[in-house]
Formats: sequence, C-alpha cells, structure tokens
Amino acid sequence: MKRLFKEPLVHFLLFGGVVFLYYQSVAPKENSQIQKKAITFTKYDIKESQNDFYRKTHRQPTQKELDLLVQNAFLQDVLLSEAYALGLEKEDATIKKRLLEKMELLLNQKQPKEPSETELKNYYRKHLEDYSQKEHLSFLLMQIPSQEHLQELQTSLWLLPPKKLPAKSFRNLTPKEIEEQLGKLARQKILSLPKGVWSEPIYTKEGNALVFITAYDKLSKPLPFERVEYRVYNDYLRFKRQKNKKEKLQKILKRYELRYED
Repeated sequence: MKRLFKEPLVHFLLFGGVVFLYYQSVAPKENSQIQKKAITFTKYDIKESQNDFYRKTHRQPTQKELDLLVQNAFLQDVLLSEAYALGLEKEDATIKKRLLEKMELLLNQKQPKEPSETELKNYYRKHLEDYSQKEHLSFLLMQIPSQEHLQELQTSLWLLPPKKLPAKSFRNLTPKEIEEQLGKLARQKILSLPKGVWSEPIYTKEGNALVFITAYDKLSKPLPFERVEYRVYNDYLRFKRQKNKKEKLQKILKRYELRYED
C-alpha cells in the first residue's frame, strides 16, 4: 500500500479528485439554476394595456383578459429580445427603414424656442445678403429621383462638402436665366433661399431637386426688415433646427469611423 501511494499517477488522480470536489462545491450547478433575463411590467405598462383595450372595445378588460394581454406583451418582448440577439433586424429592409425613421425623429426632436423680435433682427443683420435683391447668383442643384431617395439623403448631406456631392453647378445666373432654365416656380424659390444650406425639395423643369446657394455674385440694396420679417422668422427656425440636428449627429458620429477595405 505504501508503495502504491508513492506512484506519480496516484498523486495525479488524488489531486484531480480534490480539484473536482472543490469545483463541485463552489461552482454554480449547470442546468439547475439558469440565469434568466427579467422583463418587468410596471403598473403604468399594465394601465397602458387597459387603455389600449378600452380604445379598441370601449370597455375595461376583465382580469382574465388583462392577464392574457400582459402575457401576450411579455411574449412579444421575449421574441423581440431573441430576434435582436440573433441580429434579425439587420437582415430586414422594412425594420431597418422604420428604425432609421425613428432615429430621424429623435434627431429632429428638439424644437427651437420661439424667437423674440430682437433675435430676429440680429439674425437679419448678420445675414443681410440673404435679404438683398439678387441680380446674379451661383448655386448647386441636385436632382432627387424619389421621396424615398430624398429621405435616405437628407441627413447625409452634411457629411460631405457640397462640391463633393453629385450636384450640377450653375454660375452667375440672373433671375431671368434661372426661370428660363428651371422654371418660374424654381426662380421664386431659389431667389428666397439663404446661402450655405440645402433647401427643401424644389420643383424644376427637370423634376424635384435640392438647391444650395454658393455665392451672391451681384446684389442690390437689401429689402427692409418689415418686408421680409416672415422669411427671416422661417429662416431663423430652420437654421436653429439644422444646427441642433447637426450637433446631435456629430456627437453620435464621434463614436464611429468609416473604413474601406482593399
């Protein structure tokens, strides 16, 4: 027996047995205690389910109906959680589109406060060129094939300098030349645009387009504030909205980088 205990193999087996017993005593039992992910429903969630039921049926749910509603909501959350874990949303174009629309709403959520007359007059003085009569101006024009294409592009327009975008350049045109090339409505819209920001869609002879004023090549006297106050008001709000959106987008983009593989 003493000789047996001196064998290295016996030492190894004894040591392994001790380690196994220790692990069994301290390690969590697999299969006996599965870590579950909690999905919590507050009294407000349940109240919302009751309200939703009432909106559809015009009566309050019974307790059994409410239990069924909560169980159904729980099941939906479970299946959504599993779908996200599997990355299914990345493979579905409809889901991606809805999520992008939600993100766009979040970026546009903060609305600027109503400006005072002093703020509007300050904005007017800083952008006096925008409210002067244009005799010649230059701009970029980017055709928009569809509304869907516009939604895909609008947020991305800030990521590249205007001259790197697929836009046609118009240089030193008079109002009459703008009308001849793009149409009367386009002339009216373009002449009222502020410099340095992309416009909303403008209808031209060639279809809907976005316009970016690059330069006022020749100006005459500015229009008085009283005549353009409504334009100043709209330009001010658009400027503030775009500024807020751009700042939010830049904060998000700081966490990402674009790379190209060879």
